[in-house]
Amino acid sequence: MRKKIANKNRLQVSGAVLSLFIIVLFSAKCGINKKRNNETSGEITKKITTEEADYKKNYEHKIKVIKQTDDVLNRVVNYLKTNHYEKYPSVKSLVDDAFVQLNKAKMAKEKYIKYEKEAKWKDAFIWAEQYWQYQVKAADFDLRAKKLLDQKLAQNK
Repeated sequence: MRKKIANKNRLQVSGAVLSLFIIVLFSAKCGINKKRNNETSGEITKKITTEEADYKKNYEHKIKVIKQTDDVLNRVVNYLKTNHYEKYPSVKSLVDDAFVQLNKAKMAKEKYIKYEKEAKWKDAFIWAEQYWQYQVKAADFDLRAKKLLDQKLAQNK
């Protein structure tokens, strides 16, 4: 009895799969499933232009954030240099790690400037974002170095 039920279920599944296959094949042959694009070329151009404008706006905002982050980094680095961070190996190690991140960022900066000149705003934004990520990593190292240096200087007083 079980074999008859299993065979019947198998036939039902096979029949369903076959029906689906026939429907898909028929649809493709008759062109039923072809996607129709009701947008005019003007609408498509407007959509692309709007998207590019959004990326340009995001890019310009990211550049402002990058400049602000640069200001913070420069102030922290000046503080570290003024207080002779290199005298303390653990602090120096953190500062060195920050400079490694900033050296990695050079390539990203070159790319976002290149894409800005070409007005490829999506690519420019993506590389500016990458550059900012390296800045954030460097800022993290520098701020930890500053905190550690402050502790070391307080111990020496």
